[in-house]
Amino acid sequence: MGDRVCEPITRREEVYQSALDTIYCAIIILDQAGKILYVNESARKMVEGSSVVFEELLECLGQEVDLVRGSGRYQIDVGPARIVCRVNPRYLSGERHGSTIVLHQSKHSECVMQEMDVVSSIFEELNVCLESSHDGIMVSDGMGNVIRLNAALEKLIGVKRRDILGRNVADLVQEGVYESSAILQVIESGKTATVVIDHNGRQLLITGSPVYNANSAMTAVVANIRDMSELNDLRQKLEQQQMIAEKYSKELAHIARQQSAQTSFVACSREMKTILATIHSISEVDSTVLISGESGTGKEMVVNEIYASSMRSCRPIIKVNCGAIPPALFESELFGYEDGAFTGARRKGKPGFFELAHMGTLFLDEVGELPLEMQVKLLRVLQEGEIIRIGGSKPISVDVRIIAATNRDLWEMTEEGTFRQDLYYRLNVINIEVPPLRQRRDDIIPLVMHMLERFNQKYGKHKEIPIELGKVLRELPWRGNVRELENLIENLVVLCPEDVLTPEHLPVRYQRGQNPASQVEIRGILPMKDMVRRAERQLIANAQAQYSSMQEVAKALGVDVSTISRKLSRN
Repeated sequence: MGDRVCEPITRREEVYQSALDTIYCAIIILDQAGKILYVNESARKMVEGSSVVFEELLECLGQEVDLVRGSGRYQIDVGPARIVCRVNPRYLSGERHGSTIVLHQSKHSECVMQEMDVVSSIFEELNVCLESSHDGIMVSDGMGNVIRLNAALEKLIGVKRRDILGRNVADLVQEGVYESSAILQVIESGKTATVVIDHNGRQLLITGSPVYNANSAMTAVVANIRDMSELNDLRQKLEQQQMIAEKYSKELAHIARQQSAQTSFVACSREMKTILATIHSISEVDSTVLISGESGTGKEMVVNEIYASSMRSCRPIIKVNCGAIPPALFESELFGYEDGAFTGARRKGKPGFFELAHMGTLFLDEVGELPLEMQVKLLRVLQEGEIIRIGGSKPISVDVRIIAATNRDLWEMTEEGTFRQDLYYRLNVINIEVPPLRQRRDDIIPLVMHMLERFNQKYGKHKEIPIELGKVLRELPWRGNVRELENLIENLVVLCPEDVLTPEHLPVRYQRGQNPASQVEIRGILPMKDMVRRAERQLIANAQAQYSSMQEVAKALGVDVSTISRKLSRN
C-alpha cells in the first residue's frame, strides 16, 4: 500500500474493530496525515477479486477532495468500476484527526435505489387504493395494535386517525369508540370473522381477515367496514318500487278484465245497473255470493262479471253444475280422493274441485240440487276452510271464494226441510236476484244488438235488425229469458236468407197473435191440478207482459209478491 500502509491501531480502537467488521458498508479510516488506520471486512471483500486497489482509489478521490480536511459525497471511476464515496470528518477531543470514508460500488447503489423506487411506487399505489375506498379499512398488527386506517373509516366512526393509530383495538372497544371488533375475534380464533354493529344510527358490517407470514405467524389483521344503511335503504326503496309496480300491473290487468267482461255484460235497465253497482262494490272483498233467478236470466253472466271484477281474477275459476253430478260422485268430485280410495280410483289419487280452485273462485251452479248429506260437508268446508279427500286422513287447507246460483227458492226449501238453513245463511251473505227479461225490457234491444254482432262475426254474416223488428222483440214475453232470446237471434242469423231481418222472418210462435202461450187451450181431459197450474202460469205471464215489476203484477192479480214468486218457482 506504499506510504499509506496501515499504522498499528491502539488498544482503544481495537474495541471497535469487531463492530466495524459487521457493518455492511465498506469503511476506510485515515489518520490526520492521510494514512490508512483501518479497513473493515466489507472494504476488503470489495477489493478482493477486483482490479480496484486502495492506493488508486484514494489517489483518485484525493483529486476530488482533501482527504484529511474535506468532506462530502463523491463518485469516482477506478478502472472499470464506479465507486460512490462519502468522506466524513473524524474528531477526537474536539479536534479533527483524519477522516472516515464510507464507500460502495455505484452499480449496487443503483439497484438499491431502483428497488426503493419500486417499493415507494407500490406503497403509493396501495395508499391511493386505501384512501379511495368507500369502505372503511383498518389494519392492526398481530397483537391488535392499530397501524393503519383510511379516511372512510374516520368518517364512518367519527374519530380522527391520530386518536386511533398505535392504540390497541381492545382499548378502543372498551372506551366505546365502536361497539364490537372483528379484529379481536380474528386474533382469538385465527380465522376470518364478521360482525354487524349499530354505530351512531348506522348499520356497519365488519369483516376481519388474518394475514400470516411464511412461518404461519399472524402478522396483521385487515378489517373492512361497510356502511349497510344506504344499501338497506336502497333495498327497501327497490322493494317498495317493485311492490308498487306489481300493484299497478295487477290493477291494470284487473281493469282490462273488467272492461273485457263489461263488453258482454249488458246493463241498460235500472235493475241490471243496480246489480252491476253491487258487483263493483264487492270487487275487493271475498264475501260469498248467492245468485238467484229464473232459468235463463243470465246468472252465469253475473258470475263472470263478479269473477272478472274481483281480486282473484288472476286465479282460476272452477264452475260446477251441481245438478249434473250423480249423487254418488258428489263427494269425490268436490273433495277429491287418495290412491286406492275405491275400486277404479286413479293411481296417485285426484284433486277435487275445491283444490283446483285454491286461491281462486268456485262457482256452484244449481246449488239447490245438492243432496242433504253433501250440504253438511259443504257447510263444514265453508266454516273451517279445510277438505279431506276420500280415503285420506290429513286435512288440506283451501282458500276459495264461493259463488252459488240457483233458480229455486232456497228459503222455501229450508222450510220444507230439503235445504239446510245453516248452509243457506252461509251462502246468502251477498244476495243478487237477477230479474227475468220481461221485467227489464230496457235490456232487450241492447242484448239483441250485442248477440247479433256476436253471431254475425261467428258465422260470417251481415244481418241487420230494423226498428220494426226491434219493437216486436221488445214486447214478447220471453218465458225462457235471455237464453230464449239468444237462441232466437242465432236462428235468425243462420237461417234467414236476407240480410235485413223483419218480423215475417220470426218463427210462427213468435209472430203477433200466434204465441201458443197467449191463451189456454183445453184439449182432452187433464187433471184439475195441472189445468189450474196452466191457467195460473198463463195469467201471470199475461200480467208480466203488461207490467214491469213484480209488485205491479201482484197488485193486478190481487195477491202478494211472495205468492207470485212461489208459483213461478213451482211452475
